[in-house]
Amino acid sequence: MSTKLTKIDIANILISCAVKGGIFAGIKKPYKSFGISNGISILYDRAAEYENAIDNFFKIDKEIHRTYTLYSFEKAVSTLIKPYVFDGTSIDSAKVQSFFSELKAKSASNYKVFRPIFGIKIAKSKMPVSLGPYTIYDTKIHADQLKVDMTDLNHMLSNSPNIQYLICINSITREPNKAIEIADIFFERFESIMRFILGNRSKRFDVGIIYVRGYTKKSAFVVSDEGDTSWHSGRDGINDPIPIDDTYFIESEMGFDRIWKCLASNCNTEIEKRLLLAAEWIGQSFNENVPSSAFLKSAIALEVLFTHSEKSLINTSILAQVLKM
Repeated sequence: MSTKLTKIDIANILISCAVKGGIFAGIKKPYKSFGISNGISILYDRAAEYENAIDNFFKIDKEIHRTYTLYSFEKAVSTLIKPYVFDGTSIDSAKVQSFFSELKAKSASNYKVFRPIFGIKIAKSKMPVSLGPYTIYDTKIHADQLKVDMTDLNHMLSNSPNIQYLICINSITREPNKAIEIADIFFERFESIMRFILGNRSKRFDVGIIYVRGYTKKSAFVVSDEGDTSWHSGRDGINDPIPIDDTYFIESEMGFDRIWKCLASNCNTEIEKRLLLAAEWIGQSFNENVPSSAFLKSAIALEVLFTHSEKSLINTSILAQVLKM
C-alpha cells in the first residue's frame, strides 16, 4: 500500500524536477520554462513526473483548487521553488504552509459570468428566466436588469450587437479566469440537461452555449450519365428556438424542477448525484450523430445509475430507490 504524499513531499519532488535557467538560458528544448535567463526549467525526461506532481500539489488543497487556475498556481509554485533549485536544497514544512496561507490570504470575489446562448427565445417573461443556478436574459427586454448585474453592458455588447440572449452563472473565486473555467463546466452541464429534457424529438431543436450547432442549408446537384439533372435542398441544425420561459422546463410532475434544484446544490445525496450525472450522459447521447457513440453514452448513464459503489452509504439497490421516487 503506497504512502500518501504530503505537501512538503510533493514540493520537494517539484524542486528535483527543475533545473537552473529560464527561456533564454541556452537550455536545449526545455519542456517548460519559468522566467527569462535567471529562471528555472523542466526538461522532457522529467516532464511526466513534474506534471503528476504539480497536478497533485494543485489538488491537495480543495480551497486553492476551487479558486485558482492551474496556470496561475503553477507560476506561483515556480517562484516558490526557484531558490531551492538554485541552491540545490530542500524546502521545509514552514515555507510550504506559508505558501498556501499566502494564496488563501487573497480575498475571493463573487463573479458573474455571462455567455451568449443560442437556440432559445423568451416569449412571455418580463423578468429574467431562472433555472437552478442559471439566469437567462433577453438583452433588450431585460436591459434594466442587466445594467444592474452587468454595469458596463452597452460597452460589452457594442462589439456583438447581434447577441439577443445571455446566460449567467455566479462563481466565487480568487481570479476571473477561474470563474470562467467553473462557469463553462456549468454551461456544458446546462446544454446536456436541456437535451435530456427535450429528448431526441428533432434535430431542429438544440441549445448552444459552449458547443453551438448553427442552422445550415444543404444542397446537392445530381447529374446522370444520360445528362439528366436534378437539384435537392434540405435544412440542418437549429431551426426552431425553444421558449425557455415555458413552465414545461420546471415541470414538477416530470421531475425537471428537482434537476435544476440539484444543479444549484452543493450538498446533493448520493442518489441525486447519480441521477443528475445519468441525465447529463443521456443528454450527451442525444447530441451524438454516430449511433455507437450515442449507445456508449447511454450505457454509461445506466452504469452510473445501477452500479453498486462500495463507498456509498446506500444499502438498498439504486434501482429500488429510483422506483420509490
